[in-house]
Amino acid sequence: MRRTFLLIGITLLIMFNSVAETQACTLWGATGNAVAGGGSLIAKNRDWIPNHDQEIKVFRPARGYKYVALYVPNGFDISPGVRGGVNEKGFAVVNATASSIRTASRRKMPHTSGVERKLLQECASVDEALLKIKSFIGPRFLLLADKHKIAVVEMGPKDQIVKIKNTGTLYHTNHYIEPALSGNNDYIGSSSHSRYRRISRLLNDHSAAFTLEKFINISQDQHAGLDDSIFRIGSDPYKTRTLSVMIIHIPPQGSPQLYVQILNPNEKEQVVNLPVEQLLNNR
Repeated sequence: MRRTFLLIGITLLIMFNSVAETQACTLWGATGNAVAGGGSLIAKNRDWIPNHDQEIKVFRPARGYKYVALYVPNGFDISPGVRGGVNEKGFAVVNATASSIRTASRRKMPHTSGVERKLLQECASVDEALLKIKSFIGPRFLLLADKHKIAVVEMGPKDQIVKIKNTGTLYHTNHYIEPALSGNNDYIGSSSHSRYRRISRLLNDHSAAFTLEKFINISQDQHAGLDDSIFRIGSDPYKTRTLSVMIIHIPPQGSPQLYVQILNPNEKEQVVNLPVEQLLNNR
């Protein structure tokens, strides 16, 4: 009870101080020749105000594929749900908020709920997911992966644009990049702009094939300071910061590997680095 009041108090303090860009994430991926040994790597740094917890949860639906996900069970002014994961078929998805559209406007827009859950439960590949996404509505960004390819999906209020790679890298933050959708940006926050430039440089200036360990190193990058880095500390205890890191390695053969770092407020850091097959069978 005491902790609940503390988290509510933090959130109210943040709201009264009008802290911007609370809904932030950095997404990046590599595939094909860009990954050591082939396959794909995708990653997400999840940034939010420290007013809720997260957990790794295994889902075994009566119909559909089993999957392991980063899950938000509850929180103040935040919807519970899946924020990214990987299923038994080796298909993975991570998401980012289109926070360049002001929150009040975005919440009034029609949107498909449970997108990540539906994709993980019903899709075995990027191609299957892209077909399903055509029927989804509402602004958001998605990064998809299987062992053959990666894809970024920019979803505007009405239109979608997909970028696919069979080899190479893709990345995204929290504003629209594609010219046909950039008119949806009410504003581009300094953090989203800074993180986009930094992740672009880290991926494009790296000459060797990427590994899980290299992606973990990237996830900890603090080049742009407390509030604008890929790994955000926050310049005061109530500002947006990195609450979790999720990285998924999908090799050409065998089980994907899941790395998750969870930084729940007022708790010790948790790290999971295990084969997905083991997580699905043991939890």
